[in-house]
Formats: sequence, structure tokens, C-alpha cells
Amino acid sequence: MIERICQQCGTSYIKRGRKFCSLGCYWESIPIKIKNICQQCGKEFYTIPCRTKRYCSIQCNGKSQRNKIKNICQQCGKEFYTKPSESKRNKFCSRECKDNSQWKGDAVGYSGLHLWVRKTKPKPNACGICGKITTKLEAANISGEYKRDINDFIYLCVPCHRKFDKQKWDTLQTKIGGNKWQR
Repeated sequence: MIERICQQCGTSYIKRGRKFCSLGCYWESIPIKIKNICQQCGKEFYTIPCRTKRYCSIQCNGKSQRNKIKNICQQCGKEFYTKPSESKRNKFCSRECKDNSQWKGDAVGYSGLHLWVRKTKPKPNACGICGKITTKLEAANISGEYKRDINDFIYLCVPCHRKFDKQKWDTLQTKIGGNKWQR
């Protein structure tokens, strides 16, 4: 082992690859320190610029984790507790409530309904009308009412989907008496 001299206090020590004899000397060698106030106990402490500490010790950090704030779930209305640092962010008591917060039920739009169909109805290998085997299948609405019913959709190839939708459009036009889009 090589005997070294501490760069801070000048004492000799035997340690491999270190510039300082102790952590205290290393801490004293840092020229710039930032004054902080502990968020748990209010005590003043110093830290180096690259470390943004909120607590003066491990004990204060542990105590802050035990202090929970009461919140009310925006989805189900149940009371739940969170850390003070997360109280503004956490609005839901569970992952399930957070996932269900975007649920619109039957009031979903066109693209949202088609996305739901693609996620829940397994895609077959072949078109539902002509039987052509293809990977490019689209979800077509059977009734034209776009309700949240998985059985109201069928997977069709692109040409069959276009013909199917045109046929539904023509049927609708005969029911209401003419094409209102034509002049």
C-alpha cells in the first residue's frame, strides 16, 4: 500500500486511489455549497449544486414518506392516501380507476368505437363477405347505428367494405326520399 497525503487537511493515510483521508475532508474541499431547508424538520443544511436534496438526513426522508395526505378519487369517490409530493398528481385511488376515467360508454365517437372493436374483436384471416384471405381487413358496421355492440361489426376486405358502405348509403337514400347531397 502507498502512503498518501490528504489534499484537504494534509494528514497522511493509507488508502488506494483516494485523494482525501475521509468523507469529511472531501466535503470540505468542495468550494460551492447550496443552503437548503429540510422539508421535514425545517433544519438548515448544505448540499453541493449537482444534488438537489429536500431532506437533511435519511431519517427525515423516511419520516416524510410516512406522512400521507388524504385525497378523494375522481372516478369512484373513495378516499385514499398519497405522499405529499404526489398529492397534486394522483387523482385516482387505483390503476383501474385511472384507466376507466377515459371511458365514455355508448357516447363514444366514430374513431374511438372502431379502436375499441379492433382491440376487443379478434381479426380473422379472411373477409366476412367474399372469403378472400388477406391481412388488410377493416371493421365495418352492420346496422349503421354505430352502437357499442361487438356483434354489430364485421371484418371486410377493402373492396367489400366500400361496396357494403355504398349499399347501406343507397338504402338510406331511398328511405328518406332522394339524395340530399346532390343538387
